[in-house]
Amino acid sequence: MPIVVVQALVGVGVGGIIYRYGWIRPIVWAGMALTTVGFGLFITLGPTTSLPSLVAIEVIAAMGIGAVFQAPLIAYQAAVDTADMAIATALFGFVRSLSTSISVVIGGVVFQNTIQVYSDKLSAVLGNASLAGDFSAANATSSVLVVHTLDSLQQDAVKEMYVAGLREMWKMYAGIAGCGLVAALLMKKHTLAEPESEERSIATNTDAEVDGVELTRR
Repeated sequence: MPIVVVQALVGVGVGGIIYRYGWIRPIVWAGMALTTVGFGLFITLGPTTSLPSLVAIEVIAAMGIGAVFQAPLIAYQAAVDTADMAIATALFGFVRSLSTSISVVIGGVVFQNTIQVYSDKLSAVLGNASLAGDFSAANATSSVLVVHTLDSLQQDAVKEMYVAGLREMWKMYAGIAGCGLVAALLMKKHTLAEPESEERSIATNTDAEVDGVELTRR
């Protein structure tokens, strides 16, 4: 919930700042820095992490995500010709959607591979092959609610497994965000104001077939 609300509010605020001041690169830099820090802080989460700490980390990450949600698209549109705007916007949306899907799949694979490492240890603690199967790599994500039905010792073992899997996943995401920050720092300055490239001229043809307005490009 904090991530969704903060991301939306920051996105609106960033749009206003870009409209008023034309700042894009500083916003992208700050957004990627906050995203990297936020994802890095997710690595520190554990079973005993307090709710205020969790909310604070989510707010930091959400501020970064919200800042870079629309700013890159505006910068991308400023760098292409008007005639290519529709194609460029559609391509940007396609790449973003594809990247999101790939990141979810890769994150799930990292999580499941880490869970697999703890399978033998978990089986010994739970003492029940069927119960241990509920927390296997394939079923771990769908068995979260089952954790509360275990005793305290078993809960600690299962939570340790989940934390380890999530920690490795967030390490990957933090690394990718760091690469994005480096790429953002390499962005070149580009003005949003474009020079007048077209002029309106009235062409009157007395003995021609067409009368009207003609746009000529210098």
